[in-house]
Amino acid sequence: MGEMKSTSANAAMKPDKNGVYDMTEVRPAYPGGHDALSDYITTHIEYPQMAIDDNKEGTVNVQFIVDENGKVHDARVVGGKLGDGLDEEAERIISQMPKWTAGKVKGNTVKTRVTLPITYKIEEE
Repeated sequence: MGEMKSTSANAAMKPDKNGVYDMTEVRPAYPGGHDALSDYITTHIEYPQMAIDDNKEGTVNVQFIVDENGKVHDARVVGGKLGDGLDEEAERIISQMPKWTAGKVKGNTVKTRVTLPITYKIEEE
């Protein structure tokens, strides 16, 4: 049984036709870790006025690629969209993120696909 599992794990660590990995031995990391990533999003996100007016809250998933050098590319919302400018704002903030530490396979840095949930919550005054 153990043999089969390692084979499927290796099979999952293959790049797609664009050379992008979904699974890596070492996941890409935001500088400073998860708390720093949350702080970045909280600090930089601008709640669109239209969404505030519509009292719109929710979560969108933004998929992007962290390249071999840690740069973020191709941020786009996947799955359900919220509308009212929230999707575009999530893509904008992800696109402007500082460099990450790149993902690795067999000790080499590789392009890795990452999906990050961005949750919008209107703060009560």
